[in-house]
Amino acid sequence: MSAAKVITWERSGTYVEEKSGNSTYHARCGIIDIAGHYWEGFERLGKVALDAGTYPNSSMYIDAKRGPVVNPWHKQMVPDPDSKEKPPKMKRAGILFHRAKVPSDLLGCVGIGWIYGGQLTDSAEALWEIYRLAGGTKQNPAPILTVRVIGARTPYAPDSATYLKDLTAYQGL
Repeated sequence: MSAAKVITWERSGTYVEEKSGNSTYHARCGIIDIAGHYWEGFERLGKVALDAGTYPNSSMYIDAKRGPVVNPWHKQMVPDPDSKEKPPKMKRAGILFHRAKVPSDLLGCVGIGWIYGGQLTDSAEALWEIYRLAGGTKQNPAPILTVRVIGARTPYAPDSATYLKDLTAYQGL
C-alpha cells in the first residue's frame, strides 16, 4: 500500500471581492500544491473555514453535483440552519475543495483553478487533474490524502488595501 498523497493549501495575503446585486463576497487567495503541481485558489471568508494544520485521512471522491472534491473531514461544528430548536443543534461544517467560479459559489470551501479577473477559470479541469495525481481511478475511486493548510484562517473581510489590485491576473504568492 502506497503512502497517501499530500495536498497543500497555502493562504496568501491577497483577496478578491465579488459584488452581486446588493451583496458583496470576499475570498482569500492562495496556492494549491499536490505532487509538485500547482494551481491557484480562493476561499470565501466567513465564520466557517479550515484551521491551519494537517488533516490526515482526507479523501477525494466524485460528488454527483460538483465532480471531484477533496474532503478533509475536519471536525468544526456550526449551527444547523434546519434546526428548529433554540439554541439550534450543531452539525459538522461541510468544507470541501471543489470547483467554483466566484466567491459566492463557496461558503467556506476552497475553489481551485486559475484566478483571472477576480474569478476562477478551469476549475473543473484542475480538480480532475488533482484527482488523477491523487491516484483516483476506477479501481480506486476515493484515494486517501493528507490535507495540509498553511496560514491562519480569516473569518472577516479585510480592508480594501489588501484586495487584488490588478484583476487581470493573479500571479500567486
